[in-house]
Amino acid sequence: MRGIRLSWLLGAVFLVLPCRPTPAQDGPGLLREASAPGRIDGQAAEKYRQSLPEQATQQAVVAVATAPAPKASPAPAPPERRLGYYGALAVALLLALAALAAVHIGRKRKAEAERRRAEAERLKAAAPPPPQPDDEAALQAGAADEAKGDTLADYVLRANKTPEFLSRCQGRPDEFLAGYARSFLKLGAWEVSAALLRGKKDLTSGERLLCQALETIIQGRGGRPAAEVYAESLLLAAELSRLGGHDEALALLTPALAQRAAASASDCLVVARVHQAADRVSDFLAQAKERRQAQFHKAYAAAFYALQDPETALALIRMKRLMEGSDYPLFVACHKELGRIAQLNLAAVPDADRIPLAEALMQAGEDAAALRALQEDRLEALSRMDLTVALRICHRLKDIETAARLFQQIKLTVGLADAPELYALYALVCEEVGRGREARDVYDEILRRFPDHQEATERLRNLSRNK
Repeated sequence: MRGIRLSWLLGAVFLVLPCRPTPAQDGPGLLREASAPGRIDGQAAEKYRQSLPEQATQQAVVAVATAPAPKASPAPAPPERRLGYYGALAVALLLALAALAAVHIGRKRKAEAERRRAEAERLKAAAPPPPQPDDEAALQAGAADEAKGDTLADYVLRANKTPEFLSRCQGRPDEFLAGYARSFLKLGAWEVSAALLRGKKDLTSGERLLCQALETIIQGRGGRPAAEVYAESLLLAAELSRLGGHDEALALLTPALAQRAAASASDCLVVARVHQAADRVSDFLAQAKERRQAQFHKAYAAAFYALQDPETALALIRMKRLMEGSDYPLFVACHKELGRIAQLNLAAVPDADRIPLAEALMQAGEDAAALRALQEDRLEALSRMDLTVALRICHRLKDIETAARLFQQIKLTVGLADAPELYALYALVCEEVGRGREARDVYDEILRRFPDHQEATERLRNLSRNK
């Protein structure tokens, strides 16, 4: 095979190689005329002997004249022709390589397709035959084993054999019908599940509520086809919870459904409301601890807070391994709702999160706690942004003492050259508490270093006007 590929490559190269120029030919030789042979008589012989010396001289001259001239080297091909030759050679090589690559890829794809086909045939041969609803042994096995019942129910729906299945279920024991009703319920086949339940001789209170809820959902469709199982299950769980069938509603809220609901605020509310109505919030928290998805905890924390359950919301938001800046408004709201702002564990808050926490506290009207959150239990010194937020809080609180301490720190660590905005913020605090002269001194200091500082100029003008 490799020899065939090489022959293809060489063939492509030789096809496009132009003919090289041939060397110049020798000059044309002298044409000699041969006289016709004839008889030589005595007179002619005498004439021949007399002409021999003359012929010798002529032959010497002719020998010199007819000597082959030295061969001249062929003239080099013009540059344009050389470029065309090498370009054609490069194109030929590229075409040959492309052809080889195409052949290789085609064979690789074909081999992969053959492998997949063989694997599919192997799996098909190894798979057990699908259960048949007209097989009595399969029907009995499905009624006794939930997994087998789920498999058979799925086959019945896919094969469109529901009428045949229901006809064979008539008169069966209640346990038989209840088992298959659960299997079809998981698949969202409400009509089949309701028909099986109605075939029972004795319905439990939960089953009666389930039948009632199923009929409500089916009638609510208005003849339209059912939605996907996820959406229908949420509707059914909400209806069962409304009717008081809490255990039946919770049975529909599988872990997979609860995880998917975390992507929608309205769906989270349904799941949270069902657990709240069933007084099973503790069960939900136990399951949530096993999860590692931060979005899950955040979404359900917001849902339970909306349902006026800040305790559960706070427990969920704390389950996040790393809190984000967007988590702190809800975190603070839960603490405030529970009256625990003073109990905030600042030592557990990273320095990088102090500003989001302080801003969330300011939004909640907890300015003093915000100032404390910026300063207490820190591992590192306050950054410029920390100092900016702290001075803003001092301005709102009219806390000149804290502002003065911060200003001394600013002068020692940052300085006017790098942070004129911090000097201006301190001057604003001085204005707020009636220390106009000190504020003017700070503005003057700013303008000496930054003559074009617009805010300092304007504030100083206002101070002079109101003096």
